[in-house]
Amino acid sequence: MFDLRFVIHTSSLKKAITEPNDFEQHLSLLEDHKPQVPPVFQIETTNICNLTCVMCPRTNLMERPLGSMSVDQFRYILERLKPQQTAVWEEWETFVRESNLENSKAYLEDYFYFFICAKSIILHGFGEPILDKTLLQKIEIASELGFPTYFSMNPVNIQVEKIEKLMEAGLDFIKFSLEGLDNETQQKYRGRVDKDFEITLDKIHKILGVKKDKGYKTTIILTKLDFKSNDPKSVEFISYWEQFPVLAYIKNQHNRWLYQEEEVGPNTAEYMQRYCEFPWSSVSILYDGTVVPCPLEYEGKLNMGNIFKQSLEEIWNSPTYFAFREMHKNGNFPEGHFCKTQCDYKQVYEFRPSVKSKKKS
Repeated sequence: MFDLRFVIHTSSLKKAITEPNDFEQHLSLLEDHKPQVPPVFQIETTNICNLTCVMCPRTNLMERPLGSMSVDQFRYILERLKPQQTAVWEEWETFVRESNLENSKAYLEDYFYFFICAKSIILHGFGEPILDKTLLQKIEIASELGFPTYFSMNPVNIQVEKIEKLMEAGLDFIKFSLEGLDNETQQKYRGRVDKDFEITLDKIHKILGVKKDKGYKTTIILTKLDFKSNDPKSVEFISYWEQFPVLAYIKNQHNRWLYQEEEVGPNTAEYMQRYCEFPWSSVSILYDGTVVPCPLEYEGKLNMGNIFKQSLEEIWNSPTYFAFREMHKNGNFPEGHFCKTQCDYKQVYEFRPSVKSKKKS
């Protein structure tokens, strides 16, 4: 989840970044509308994974210890949060519709962000959630407390019976990440495949069958990363999955600072057309309770505090967090800082008229 009213109330800043005379006066909106207590965008239930994805910094760069969040710790976090309120959600739906956000160039990817990420507790970080032995209990707790849940996984790790139990427990959204419809492509990008790709497809279709037979509400999502412009594998992917009751879309490739192919096109997702909002809109929590400002922060070096030792309000309003937000506004990042060297997002300071003028010259 992220703070919907913050996004609504700062929308004029997004317009002002194209109008140099208005930029500075709108910049104060970031602090004026920052929530007192932040929503949690993502909870990393585990950072254990058996894949070696080329676009993931976990594969070769992550050095922090491996582990999983306990059930009690998970409940502790959720009992201190609130689901999106109905009135706020209705205001958000109106905002998205009236702002024409759904008609973006990457409309299905953006739809996913606006209507699934916006309401759900995301249960993945830098691990494979299905490898968390207590995931079922965590889904049950989230359902009990009224939180929609979503996580992404690789279909090579599908255990049909386990997925069925998760759907029965109330899992709202599950995404299967494929990079094509053959083992060769999967091996290249994900590093692990089934013996035969037909096995992979069979597992997904069995889950679709179980969902239909049992009437589970879980939305099944299929995505493929867009590593190449005009990739025929993307056309093949959409053509295949549009025959079935799933949400299938091509996702802009992320972590281009780490891995990028020569044929890749521009990132057309909504988030790349503006500045990073995470410093003001939400936090993410690693499996050991470390609070970080960004769901892409794989190592926990942007440590703002620990939710098992401090309240979210204390962490969110701390001098450490304040200094971090100031960096995003003025660009005074230390050398080698994560936000400048290991992130695809633009920071808000880059839209200052003085900074834009320097770039042009």
